[in-house]
Amino acid sequence: MRGSRKPDNGNRTYERPAHWRNLYRQALVERDESKLGIRIRETEGAILVELAFQVFTRDVTKRTAHEEAMNNLHLLRQRSSESSGKNRVA
Repeated sequence: MRGSRKPDNGNRTYERPAHWRNLYRQALVERDESKLGIRIRETEGAILVELAFQVFTRDVTKRTAHEEAMNNLHLLRQRSSESSGKNRVA
């Protein structure tokens, strides 16, 4: 699914990235350490864009899902860094 264009109040338009949940799933199953960091950054960016579009909504469920995903991505990044460090030492 490609991003959709949302008009701004000026002449610019902002493109929303692919749905963050798809990117999140891809990051969770990525086994290639060289691609994992990229997948995490893409997902975090997509989540931040979604949060920006939802800044005035009161949908706690969506916000909770975004927060949980960001926390899990942080843990995934930490574990990846730790395992990369162990591989270099060995």
